Amino acid sequence: MSLRVCTCDSSSVWWVYDRCIHLQFLNFSTEAIHDYLEIRSGTLETGSVIDRFSGPVIPKPLFSTTHQTSFFFHSDYSQNKPGFHITYQAYQLQSCPDPRPFRNGIVIGTDFSVGMTVSFECLPGYSLIGEASLTCLHGISRNWNHPLPRCEALCGGNITSLNGTIYSPGHPEEYPNFQDCVWSVRVPPGHGIYINFTVLSTEPIYDYITVWDGPDQSSPQIGQFSGNTALESVYSTSNIILIKFHSDFSGAGFFVLSYHAYQLRVCQPPPEVPNADILMEDGELEIGDIIRYRCHPGFSLVGSEILTCRLGERLQMDAPPPTCQVQCPAHDVRYDSSGVILSPGWPESYPNLQMCSWSVTVEKGYNVTITFESFHTEREFDVLEIFDGPTANSPTLATLSGDLPTPFNLTTSGHQFLVRWSSDHGTNKKGFKIRYVALYCSTPDSPLHGSISSQSGGHVNSVVRWACDRGYRLIGNATATCRRTPLSYHAWDSPVPACQAVSCGAPKAPINGGVLTADYSVGTRVSYFCNDGYRLSSKELTTAICQPDGTWSNHNKIPRCSVVVCPSIGSFSLEHGRWRIVNGSHYEYRTRIVFTCDPGYYRLGPAHIQCLPNGVWSWRNERPHCQVISCGELPSPPNGKKIGTQTTFGATAIFTCDAGFMLVGSAVRECLSSGLWSGTETRCLAGHCGIPEGIVNGQVIGENFGYRDTVVYQCLPGFRLIGSSVRICLQDNQWSGQLPVCI
Repeated sequence: MSLRVCTCDSSSVWWVYDRCIHLQFLNFSTEAIHDYLEIRSGTLETGSVIDRFSGPVIPKPLFSTTHQTSFFFHSDYSQNKPGFHITYQAYQLQSCPDPRPFRNGIVIGTDFSVGMTVSFECLPGYSLIGEASLTCLHGISRNWNHPLPRCEALCGGNITSLNGTIYSPGHPEEYPNFQDCVWSVRVPPGHGIYINFTVLSTEPIYDYITVWDGPDQSSPQIGQFSGNTALESVYSTSNIILIKFHSDFSGAGFFVLSYHAYQLRVCQPPPEVPNADILMEDGELEIGDIIRYRCHPGFSLVGSEILTCRLGERLQMDAPPPTCQVQCPAHDVRYDSSGVILSPGWPESYPNLQMCSWSVTVEKGYNVTITFESFHTEREFDVLEIFDGPTANSPTLATLSGDLPTPFNLTTSGHQFLVRWSSDHGTNKKGFKIRYVALYCSTPDSPLHGSISSQSGGHVNSVVRWACDRGYRLIGNATATCRRTPLSYHAWDSPVPACQAVSCGAPKAPINGGVLTADYSVGTRVSYFCNDGYRLSSKELTTAICQPDGTWSNHNKIPRCSVVVCPSIGSFSLEHGRWRIVNGSHYEYRTRIVFTCDPGYYRLGPAHIQCLPNGVWSWRNERPHCQVISCGELPSPPNGKKIGTQTTFGATAIFTCDAGFMLVGSAVRECLSSGLWSGTETRCLAGHCGIPEGIVNGQVIGENFGYRDTVVYQCLPGFRLIGSSVRICLQDNQWSGQLPVCI
């Protein structure tokens, strides 16, 4: 600090260079109006008037707002007064309050001085409440133009970032009661979402977090979490999840969960289906891979035989698993050399009121051995008939009912037989299991998208070979040999294979982008896309096709995702203001620019703009501009005049009083950057000559000493008045004439 003294009794100019100035007036007395002291912030030529003082009133202490202050004193040719005595002291020009530490966020910018702008961003999982950018205002007391923002963990929201954190409401404080918060998390198509609870401490059972694998609560639920555990995790199979937190009327706690997007690649392992075999390759089920279900002999497949791992709304098999059921066919025709016939509902009890039939035809020259492995029916009322031929008119081979000891055999005389079953409305029993055999291997099925390439016959040690169509590859064994089984019937030693579309494998995704596709099989067209704020180069291929040789048509060349760049605003001029980049660079996506106005101007339009993902600035058609501050009209004082009609920043109003009236307040007032006029209210009061001087051996009669008021002088008895007995208060605040005497 430095302390200096200014005293003055003549016309002078001073310049004080220091940090900022605190002025204190110890004495002040000048000829009103005509002799005055003017104080400017800055140089005498260019500085703005802080205030102007004249008259006998001691001004209040004053602060300058810059490091340089100018004083100009003027006195005219007439009256002399004691003048003024001023002390001044330098003080540090303060910055706006440091907004750091900014809880749960960061401050962009370290200069908090006048006119500077800082921006605020929240840490992942928190939302900004308030203005994202603040500017330090001019004035003696430094303050930001808006209240400081804050970062809070909100109750719910829509989230689209590839990774992030979700906090319980109010974190790091405990969450409130009666909360129902819903978050929707969406990542680019082709991705799933991995969730991991790094902190989980809720009221067990009653306060919980539920996660759905999809956009709403009708989607599959993939987890519900509650209590005091951590490191709980779950994977979604779609690119959207819904998270809901519920708290009841009691208890409290908190949770923190992190999530990130991952490339969807593998379907969940297929479930086992009772009475069925699954054919699939070893290892994980990737997009485009298939699984095939085959029911055990005697069972019929209901549903899809082949399921494919596909990427739709979520990564999953394209159909639910089938079931294997024992049905009651009206007339089931079979041509295989061996098989099994089961009573409806096997191994459970058969239903009432059934009428079923099975017709079996094998190659000519073979007869068929029928083996009963189990037989339990209601005696007399539930009957199984076997005919030695293709129809019910053929000779009856057997009519069976009741509980029969097994096993036992029947043999047909030819290559055909018919089985007919009927049950009434009464007792239900387990039913029957029949195996029939002709001693050869019948021609197996051809796989879908494939064929039998060769077969050496149907006798023991015969070989069959399968092949897949172009663009498909074989899953399973390509050959099978006819063998005699331990049960003495003939069968192929390998099941029919499956043919799966050739896969080109997962195409490589561009950095800052991804791939849209349902699978990677032959003929599939994939499309490349870029994340928000990035775009594919116009010279790059945006699609690729999986070719029959298992390669992508673009040779798996990864397209480039270039960051979006908004148009330059270098030519944009903010009159009476300025703009600057506070986040980002080169006008790229998410670059933020803030606008500030010069002292004496206020902003209309956006305070800041940001480069949007589509490559345009967020101001759209609205441009910021700086409007000069207006202090409003100053009235002319009664019995006085005002010179000056402007009311905007920097405008000056000069006041004078009519003859006989004295100016009280500020003779000169300037419109400041705060929107207020400098100085104090101006008033014109009637002139005052002060108490007239008394005379020896006499007295003064009169109580009013204003303009045009009179006083009368009288001498004591025995004395004579020399001079005028009446004096008048003139407009120059002096009594007329000379002081009389009593002699």
